[in-house]
Amino acid sequence: RAVTRDWACLDGPREGSDMHKFKVPDHIAAQRYRQRLSKEHAFSKRVIDLATKKANSGVAKAADIVAVHPATHLDPRHPGVRKGELGTASLRKSKSEYHSPHTFSLVTTVHQSFPTGTFKDNDGSENKWYSGDGSDIQFKTLDFEAATEGEYWLIFRGFLLLHRDATVGRFASARRAGIGGGSRNRSEDGDKDNCDYENMLHRDEFTEPSTPGCIEKLVVKLRKMDTTYMKGDTIAGATPPPSDYFLGFKSPGTQIWSRLRLAGLETQRLYSVNTNKVMIKVRCPEDRLTDVAEVLRLHLKTKDGGFAPFREDAATHFVPKEDVLDVPSIYQGKMASLLGSKDRQTIIDFIIGSRIRDSGAELAQTSDLGKMIQSRVPLHMPHKLEALYKVWVTYWKRENWTGKDWTGIADDETVHSEYGGESRRSEHGAEDNFVPGCLTRFMFGAMHQPLDAIEEYLGEQVAFYFAWLEHCSWHLLVMTVLGLVVTACQLSSSDFDHWIRPYFAVAVMIWTFMVLINWRKRNNYLAHRWGSLDVKVQETPRPEFYGDYVMDEITQEWVVKYPAWKRWLKYVISVPISLLFTFSVMILILNVHANRDLQMAKYVEQLSNPDVEPFRFEWKLSHIGQKAPIVEIPITRELLLDTNFWVALGALPVMLGICIPIMNVLLMMVASKLTSFENYRTESEYRTHLVIKVFSFRFASQFGTVYYYAAISQGSRQAIENGIIRMGTSLIMYTTIAYYWNIILQVYFFMLIRNIRHFFYKKKLQKELRKIEIEEELLDQSKASDVAAHEMKLINKRMLLDQAQDDAWFEVMRPGHDSFPEYITSVLQFSMVACFSVVLPITPLFVLMNYLMSMRFDAYKICRGRQRPLSQKTGGMGIWEDLLHIVAVIAVLTNCTLIAFTNSDFINLTEGVGSMGIFVIVVGWEHLMLLIKYVMQSVISPLPKSVRDELKKEQHQQETERYSAMRLKNGVKKTASQRSLFRRAKRERSNDECVSLFSKDYSTPEKDDAFEDEGQTGSLYSC
Repeated sequence: RAVTRDWACLDGPREGSDMHKFKVPDHIAAQRYRQRLSKEHAFSKRVIDLATKKANSGVAKAADIVAVHPATHLDPRHPGVRKGELGTASLRKSKSEYHSPHTFSLVTTVHQSFPTGTFKDNDGSENKWYSGDGSDIQFKTLDFEAATEGEYWLIFRGFLLLHRDATVGRFASARRAGIGGGSRNRSEDGDKDNCDYENMLHRDEFTEPSTPGCIEKLVVKLRKMDTTYMKGDTIAGATPPPSDYFLGFKSPGTQIWSRLRLAGLETQRLYSVNTNKVMIKVRCPEDRLTDVAEVLRLHLKTKDGGFAPFREDAATHFVPKEDVLDVPSIYQGKMASLLGSKDRQTIIDFIIGSRIRDSGAELAQTSDLGKMIQSRVPLHMPHKLEALYKVWVTYWKRENWTGKDWTGIADDETVHSEYGGESRRSEHGAEDNFVPGCLTRFMFGAMHQPLDAIEEYLGEQVAFYFAWLEHCSWHLLVMTVLGLVVTACQLSSSDFDHWIRPYFAVAVMIWTFMVLINWRKRNNYLAHRWGSLDVKVQETPRPEFYGDYVMDEITQEWVVKYPAWKRWLKYVISVPISLLFTFSVMILILNVHANRDLQMAKYVEQLSNPDVEPFRFEWKLSHIGQKAPIVEIPITRELLLDTNFWVALGALPVMLGICIPIMNVLLMMVASKLTSFENYRTESEYRTHLVIKVFSFRFASQFGTVYYYAAISQGSRQAIENGIIRMGTSLIMYTTIAYYWNIILQVYFFMLIRNIRHFFYKKKLQKELRKIEIEEELLDQSKASDVAAHEMKLINKRMLLDQAQDDAWFEVMRPGHDSFPEYITSVLQFSMVACFSVVLPITPLFVLMNYLMSMRFDAYKICRGRQRPLSQKTGGMGIWEDLLHIVAVIAVLTNCTLIAFTNSDFINLTEGVGSMGIFVIVVGWEHLMLLIKYVMQSVISPLPKSVRDELKKEQHQQETERYSAMRLKNGVKKTASQRSLFRRAKRERSNDECVSLFSKDYSTPEKDDAFEDEGQTGSLYSC
């Protein structure tokens, strides 16, 4: 008690009250109490716990319950000695404080670890308990205290029901069928005098085996006692509990199954080759789906074209899913057909994570039992996935274009009949049989994707990523044309520092602004189309989040909070580590490029003097910043046509490009560890800070060389052109070699690992199958008496192998899908165009090709190499869109700075206005471009006209309905007042009063029905 008071109670219990007032929830207080007590009394406590456990532990069945005694009731034992005392003797002797209204005791017969063969009559024990006869050592009490009144009645009533069932013999037939396990009841005992001990001990069809310790086993062996209680199932032919839900006495899977069933979900069990792994398939019944959909207020499409929260009483107003592949046969024709696959995912995930008192399973990742679930995988729908794969990945095939109006493929509607939609018709109403050529199909279809189908199957988060790729690809076409024009000007004039570059930089910055502004419109259009424009995501704490429990002043619930000052202290550790890691990688990359410059200088020198000592690669910081190897190399036509020169220029950067994706993996591991160390509450906070770390590192490490050459290549025109060549080489390496290698790692490397896992899994299946076949052959030749038992075992093994070959096991072996790598890669590719097109004008062409490749390779990866992602309702790209706007600001600063450093016209201008003058010009230019960006964002509406019209229409309908309801309500009130006034006027028989009452506001023909019951409508208007 003293240990508890100094940390867990708020000023101790109130005087005269037994109620606890913990600073933390009760179960956390108990856990910390045990931890502290264990630390203070480590060895002695372990010894005492071991002895106490050995003396008091055991198995109590429902039939062993003698009484369920509340702490507020009188103690029936020895009423003459302890008259007036409440509860039980063990409860009163307890040193723990307890709240009597929330406490009760479970009284059972004394459990015997070593059976003696004597059966105990519980009816007699119950009579002894209530009459006060016998000794207290014949009974064992287990005291319970609940945290709340609701929990108390739940547990207390549960034990009362168990006691009643054991007394009256309820569920006896179920236990005889093997359902329910070990709960012997007294009505099943029959004539106890005529039953031997063995039959009474094993009355259950299947009992839990005991797990005795070494000492107990030794005592049983020395005394030659019966060991049947250790084996559990000892009756020949005893039926174990049905394996559909029984996953082992000690397995958490049995508890998980029971919670899923308690939450109203349908389950199916599948064993793996390794029977220690079991999969539980979960499906939600139709009535449960609609109930939870209404609770979640899922926005579904209505017949008038809008979206509204789902309501069961208004189900006829919603549009059912027309895609037969999206609605299983058990839901077709029912109300659940309104819900798509991603909606059902959301509902099932909500039920699994909700609390038990809210009719959920309470298996969230933060719960103790939920942490025992190895993975949660939404399963693919094979037929629908295959249809999506055809129109998304293999879009160029002829069968995907036959019978469809290919000129309308740019529409966002699902135009493919394979996906359950109608085939498009020509203007004349007949199917258009014209199919373009393969090249046309490939080139034209490369710019389009079935975004509605992607959103319907994979959810909005995945769909918005592919929508961004498509949107940016269309805009890159314009920038690619401009870049090719600038490149042609540079090649025709043999001058990389062409006078058109500053104007091209302005065009790049304006293009960047337009991409983001148009994407805002496109994002809102798609969000409105998908019903997620105003969606608000309610996030739950991450499983890894920890902190101190505090009572929320508003909700009066315990919440976990982490002090901000502790996180700032962690920033002192994590930020320097991040900077050190970034700086180290940048130094490594710059050292490689510096050695490349020395190698090129040595090669040019060898062309004129073959006796020069060959180049040696050395890791020296002194190589970084040497200007001579860059500036003094003359750029001649002969040198540009020399193949060895280009090999020397690109060999080391190519090797570096191959290593960069590996460094990115290491960075991701370091960034994830540091972000987890900083301990963020929600997933969005965690992702935001992870994005900041990863983007900062990758931007600095990949593009640091460009800024390095821009700063060091100042001076003469020759130095500027040397710097542009080196910067362009780095950009080509990042947009080609590094990008293609990253695709191989992200797509094919993980698929290779998956295929290897599948190979060994199938090999193990074949091995087990061969064993069964051999055993079956031996069984056919055997003449033993227990052939039937062996045959049953072989049948069970066959059934397990059939379950292990289910496609779901191969799907679970796939790695999970995470959109983070795709998003960070696309943002970096966009950064190359926005920031460095002025250095390499053909950068938009490379990035356009990369975006088109990403559309299909990422689609292939999701359809063939990843688990199905859990659908997440979102109204956009989230933090990534904010990051794109930051990139736009960086692009303005970068373009203005690069032109100032790498353009000869600006360098010549420096001689006239000086360095400070150039600085003022560059700063003024940057601010002007940022002002243009701000004006464009403010003037151009974020909503397209179609969305604005739809929102205006919806708002008008809502106002009309609201005012109609108000008028109806006021009309009813006015009618009642009119009746009252007319009756009073009639009683007073005064025509003048009638005129004064009704001639002002109420004498209108529309109010005739208000007076029809009095028969005075005509007299009203005549008076």
